[in-house]
Amino acid sequence: CYSRRGDVADKIPYFNKSGRITRWEQINEHDLKKYILLSEDNIDNYMHTPNKTLVLIVNISSDESPQYRDAAEYKRFYQNNDFSLTLSPKNFNFESAVVYNNYELFITKIVHVILSI
Repeated sequence: CYSRRGDVADKIPYFNKSGRITRWEQINEHDLKKYILLSEDNIDNYMHTPNKTLVLIVNISSDESPQYRDAAEYKRFYQNNDFSLTLSPKNFNFESAVVYNNYELFITKIVHVILSI
């Protein structure tokens, strides 16, 4: 998930079928419910559950204060401007099958899973 900082802090755009931004919403526990439930699955009992899943919420900041109207402008802005990434300070409770906002830990756990096979 990517969220924009500034006037739409920790929010993500929703697009309609024609690519227009219809609203901005803050990422919350309800949005991540499927990942929270997935993290509670017993991977030994449910073969569809991944051993590990990474949930990474990143805030994007830049010197610009863009006004996006549609998906094309949104994409063009981030492809053509410099920006910095920071991990979201939001905290969500996941069980051990999901690693939240820690890419290095995720990679370490994946390596351990592969080596244990």
